[in-house]
Amino acid sequence: MEVPNGHKHRDLICVYEAFGTAFLLISVNWGALGGSQAVAVAYGIFGYITVMSPICGSNFNPAVTLGILVKDTGSSFRDNLITALCTITA
Repeated sequence: MEVPNGHKHRDLICVYEAFGTAFLLISVNWGALGGSQAVAVAYGIFGYITVMSPICGSNFNPAVTLGILVKDTGSSFRDNLITALCTITA
């Protein structure tokens, strides 16, 4: 979608988004155990975005994915819709 050459890596994008969402949930839960949830989530998101953004853009929020889908209307809307649904449901 918004990542250069992202259309060539649609399957990898779905996998990265699933892992990113899982890691985000882990950092929220682990941060709650230690009492510094905001710091744990901030460092976690920074790390995930740094590692995963070259491939998937690191849209761990479904609202961001939908916003990019709406912005990216064009000839490849059908393919982008399939990818967006895959990343949202992952």
